[in-house]
Amino acid sequence: ANMSHEIRTPLNAIVGFSELMAYAGEEEKADYIQIINSNNELLLKLINDILDLSDFEEDNIHFNIKEHDAVKICNEVIETIRASYKLNVGLEFETALASLKLETDDSRLRQVLINLLVNAVKFTKEGSVVLKLEKANDGTALFSVADTGCGIPKEKQKLIFERFEKLNEFVQGTGLGLSICRLIVTFVGGKIWIDGDYTRGARFCFTHPLKYKSTLL
Repeated sequence: ANMSHEIRTPLNAIVGFSELMAYAGEEEKADYIQIINSNNELLLKLINDILDLSDFEEDNIHFNIKEHDAVKICNEVIETIRASYKLNVGLEFETALASLKLETDDSRLRQVLINLLVNAVKFTKEGSVVLKLEKANDGTALFSVADTGCGIPKEKQKLIFERFEKLNEFVQGTGLGLSICRLIVTFVGGKIWIDGDYTRGARFCFTHPLKYKSTLL
C-alpha cells in the first residue's frame, strides 16, 4: 500500500503534465518539462530504493569490498552535490586527516553520504551543512553530517530510520533513503544514529570499520 501510493504520486504528475503539454504555450511548456523531469527523477529513485530493499530482504545484495581512501570519497561526494544541486547554504567537508584507508564498497558508502547530505540540504534554508570525518580509537571511521536546518523532533528521531517514514509529508522524497542507509551501514558492521544532543539543526552520525568483516543481517 505504501509503495503504490508513493509510485502513483510522481506517475500521476508525469501523465497529467504530459497531457497538458499538447495545449500549452512555450513558457508553460518549459515549466511543465521541469515538473515532469523532477517527477521522473523521484520515480526512478523510488524504484531503485525499492529494488535495494528487495535485494537486502532476499539476501541478494552484493558488496564489492576493496580498500579505498575515505577522505578522497568525501571530497568527491561534496563536489558531486555542489555540481548537482543549486545550493542556498554553505557545504563543507572537515577533517584533520590527510587520508584514511578503509575496506568498503565505495559506491555504497557514497550512497549513504549523498543521501544524508541531500536530506540535510533539503531541510536547511540558511546556514551550513558540514560533512566531518574522524578516526575513532576503536578502529573505525566516524562520519557525521550536521546542518543548521529545522531539526528533527524528539518523537520522530526513533522512527526516522523506519521505511516510508518522512519528516515532512509535503517535501518530495521516497521515505526509504534513511532505511537503506541503515541497512548498508549495518551490513558493513557499522552503526548509524541521530545525535540527540545537537541543537543547531540535525546531526546524523555513522561508524564504518576500517577492516571489513562480513555481517549477516
